[in-house]
Amino acid sequence: MTEHYVRDFQTFASNGAAGAPAWLREIREGAIARFAELGFPTMKQEEWRFTSVAPIAETRFTLAPAAHSPLPAPAEVERLQLGAGPRLVFVDGGYVRGLSSLAGLPNGVYAGSLAAALQAGPSGELARAHLTRLAHWRDSAFAALNTAFLADGAFVHVPAGCVLAQPLEVVCVATVGGSDGPKVAHPRGLIVVERGAQAVVVETFASLGDGVHWTNAVSEVVVGEGARVEYYRVQREGRRGYHVATTQSRQERDSYLGLHAITLGGTLARHDITTVLDGTGAELILNGLYVLGGSQHADHHTVIDHARPHCA
Repeated sequence: MTEHYVRDFQTFASNGAAGAPAWLREIREGAIARFAELGFPTMKQEEWRFTSVAPIAETRFTLAPAAHSPLPAPAEVERLQLGAGPRLVFVDGGYVRGLSSLAGLPNGVYAGSLAAALQAGPSGELARAHLTRLAHWRDSAFAALNTAFLADGAFVHVPAGCVLAQPLEVVCVATVGGSDGPKVAHPRGLIVVERGAQAVVVETFASLGDGVHWTNAVSEVVVGEGARVEYYRVQREGRRGYHVATTQSRQERDSYLGLHAITLGGTLARHDITTVLDGTGAELILNGLYVLGGSQHADHHTVIDHARPHCA
């Protein structure tokens, strides 16, 4: 059940992804090999005993093209946005500049395409320093598959001492339908809030249409010393969609992170959350909510690692 993803990766790696930096290509190669070794998890594994991903494993999903055309209308995107502040918009994992709005962000903040950041000086070095360091793709088939197909994503960098006056929204849209059958997209997010900075970031995952699709998302959140971050993740995709998410965070000394995971959509939704309190005095608030109906299934699986003493 993994073979066609390996074949799709070979096509992906030899096409547009071939222009990526050598270090990223090496990570991708390792990730697809690890995915092939691990295979999809089963209910015989302790961490998956309440959730069967057989419907995902048994469906032939093809890779959705990034920045899918035709793009959603601006009005559709605005309907998905929760506030009126700055926003980044991604369609099937690809950044869409024309639907994004960055007005009001302070100087020094980077919010935009991860692929573009990796090609640009200081932003690229910072992204490289953190990308794939938290999401443990060697231990997770889904994180490995996302990493193998890592082409673009959201990169948010709030420099030391900076305060975002408004929430920054990241809207990830999955398209549905097409002649090639059900599609899978692998959205990626990297959020780095440095020492003493403050930010509210809202990630929303939605779909256009109610057909069968699969979103396999990974987000990495780094909270620097004394920084304060409120991070909301809202999943509101269609009722026939499959959604698997991996969120990993690391906090430094005297930092605060409020992590709020909300699941509303999908026929099958799984969210793995791992947080590492890696500095004395770090504080974490972890909230989860799901609102379901009918045969919907949702599973929030959490791990909190108190890596340093005197954390809360």
